[in-house]
Amino acid sequence: MRVRLLGGFVVEQDGVPIPAGAWDRRRPADVLKVVGSARGGRLHREQAIDALWPDKEPATGANNLYRALHDLRRIVGAEVVVLDKGVLHLAPGVAVDVLDLEAGLDASDPDRREAALALYAGDLCPDDPYAEPLAARRDMLRRRFVDAALAAARRAGGRGDETRALELLRRVLATSAECEEAHRGIMRLLAEQGRCAEALEQYGACARALRHLDAEPSAATRAVYEQIRRGEVGLGVSLGGSYARIARRLTGTSSPAQIRGRMDELARIADFVAEEAGVLLMTGEGGVGKTRLAVEAARLAGERGGVLLAGSCTELEGMAPYAPFVEALTRGFRAEGLPTGDNPFANFQPGPGGSTEEARLRLFHAVETALARAAAAGSVFLLVDDLQLADASSLQLFHYLARATRMLPLLLVATCRDEDGRGAYPALCANLLRERLARRLAVPRLGREETALLVADVLGRAPAAESVGRIYALAEGNPFYVEEITRTLEETGEIQIPDELTDAVRERVRRLPPEAAAYLAAASVVGQRFEHDLVARVAGVGGERALGALESAQAARLLEEDERRHRFRHTLAREAIYDGLARPRRIQLHGAAATALEDKLPASADAVAHHWLAAEQPARALPHLLAAGQYAAERIGFSEAIGFFDEALAIMDDLGVPAGPERFQVACASGQLLVAVSAQPRAVERLDAAAALARPDGWRPPAQARAQARRCAACACINAGDLAGARARLAAAMTDLAELDGSHAEHVEVLYYVAQLEWHEGHHAEAYRAAEECLQRAEALGDATLLARAYEMLALACHSLGDWRAGAGFEDRRTAIAGGPLDVAHAFDVHL
Repeated sequence: MRVRLLGGFVVEQDGVPIPAGAWDRRRPADVLKVVGSARGGRLHREQAIDALWPDKEPATGANNLYRALHDLRRIVGAEVVVLDKGVLHLAPGVAVDVLDLEAGLDASDPDRREAALALYAGDLCPDDPYAEPLAARRDMLRRRFVDAALAAARRAGGRGDETRALELLRRVLATSAECEEAHRGIMRLLAEQGRCAEALEQYGACARALRHLDAEPSAATRAVYEQIRRGEVGLGVSLGGSYARIARRLTGTSSPAQIRGRMDELARIADFVAEEAGVLLMTGEGGVGKTRLAVEAARLAGERGGVLLAGSCTELEGMAPYAPFVEALTRGFRAEGLPTGDNPFANFQPGPGGSTEEARLRLFHAVETALARAAAAGSVFLLVDDLQLADASSLQLFHYLARATRMLPLLLVATCRDEDGRGAYPALCANLLRERLARRLAVPRLGREETALLVADVLGRAPAAESVGRIYALAEGNPFYVEEITRTLEETGEIQIPDELTDAVRERVRRLPPEAAAYLAAASVVGQRFEHDLVARVAGVGGERALGALESAQAARLLEEDERRHRFRHTLAREAIYDGLARPRRIQLHGAAATALEDKLPASADAVAHHWLAAEQPARALPHLLAAGQYAAERIGFSEAIGFFDEALAIMDDLGVPAGPERFQVACASGQLLVAVSAQPRAVERLDAAAALARPDGWRPPAQARAQARRCAACACINAGDLAGARARLAAAMTDLAELDGSHAEHVEVLYYVAQLEWHEGHHAEAYRAAEECLQRAEALGDATLLARAYEMLALACHSLGDWRAGAGFEDRRTAIAGGPLDVAHAFDVHL
């Protein structure tokens, strides 16, 4: 017989729990709880009576005790607690988890002490939180568990097992959320893995936990926080094991299983790596094994001394600009021991002046330069997993780096699911192949012999030929589905024939405990990779129950740990679970995810917006779409920013949001970004609409703001060759500015474009007059940058009019302000 008191009260006979309804009286269970939780499982009769019936006379208390023991025997059907010579003790053969836990913690062997921690499934009898007889014992057991878990975490960290150390420290916090030593340990471990943002978030969690006690983090905890913020923690990350790091990141294990078959593919990969430069696109259906082959390519490159970098795309992360490259360089540079100051995504500044397109090119060049420095002693291997899910900016950067492989020792590798190709991805692949920048490796399904070997790997034994034939017929050689159907065979003893292959995954989920299924449903909504605490909140499962759900999903080989968080073993598994959710359930989970992620704003604005939209609450998504658009634009992710702003404007239309400053600013920002990505007709339409905004109550955008929108629209017209359209919009801008008193910067900007336009059309005298007025207004403002632009146009107009002496004088004045001589020939080309 086994009695469980930690995490809940359960009595099992031969592994079968006694139904909760059998405990129709409270006192029999109370007697078992106080005796089973007592030190050594022994309690004097008077102590038991005093604990359970403190207000009764001794004789009445004794009668109550005998009645409770009788009822206990009746419920269980056997002697459980024995009264012998005035002492209550457990009957022989009765095991209690509390006693086993204490015996393990009392052992001299540290391994045995650590193994005993698994018995602590939660507080002592949490279903009786206010039971006084158990309160002191509950607190003592909690303290013992916390002390032992902290010691075990220190041991795990000392031997380099960071995953085990983090697991133990998180169990401590699930039990005692205010334990600062556990918070500090997690902060240090995360920082040493390069996960500094998560380490700083952990400090916030510590502060929130202590706030409930009207306390603040101690000086020691604040010191760790400051060290991480200054970059002083985390510099000792191991520089070796780059292949193991990438393998674990992408396959869930640092030692991936042997590749079955694929001899031709492996030979082509080896040839590619030997060239030390080029682009390889590994294409094929989901689950066919592309990522495993890409990881093998990383191993070969690592053996040749290459720097290994890897990033992956997911459906949700594809909303953020440059997501896979940010991951690859930010984490890879630290892991490879490269100067983190060389990472352009951490330090890039667009620089003063210039167009948004120029800022993007500067970023691309900075990435190329960083990779060139990284390749100083060899080559760089850069892998992007699931390229078909990448954001548009990442696809543009990939194309740019593909061209750079002709000059750099750069091996650029991508895995791609062709059936999911969307957006700009198909065009990118076509362009790479047409320009002969990339070679394509189509990964086929396995043959029957390779399928038999894979089935044997999963089962750990040679399978029957009949079983292999049926599995091969069902999975048709797709390795992922071969494994799923084989695991079903292993778990149930029979090969089940699903209506669809994804049903094999859903059937395995249905066999899990309800909490594990709920956890997986929440995880499928959050994304391919996720944090345990976030998914537990979304699922509504907490503490030890959440950890148990996670462990069940991992044991079922549906989830696995990576070096950052947790992940689905394969994206197809996540898709199968997500697609199997009923629509109301999806909506509810997306709403829960959005609510949970709002704690991580502003960096997670795009994810919060995604979840509110999926939860069919566009009004709550709107502010986050605007924040995500601004965030993307600041990081030179113009295409992504446009997408966010487009969606925000569409929601404003659907919700009937009236014209106002916010709508005007969004329309102007997206219009300017459309100019940057050369979508000139859309830019003109968006900017014209912004300038024309008005409300029945008389509200209009300020005159200077309207003029700026019209000037940007004129610039788009010039780029599109519509000079008449540009002239009309500049004239309208001057009409707007006529409402203002005095000179404003926008006067100078508009006149600068008017002068350009006149000069383009050969009206050099008119260009001179416009530039002259531009100069007068710039002088009134005293703005050096505006003065330099006015002198630039005056110089061009004078040279075109044949007055080279005056033109040279204006050049000198411009040079005195802006620095560097004006190259007249180059300036002519630019304005042409």
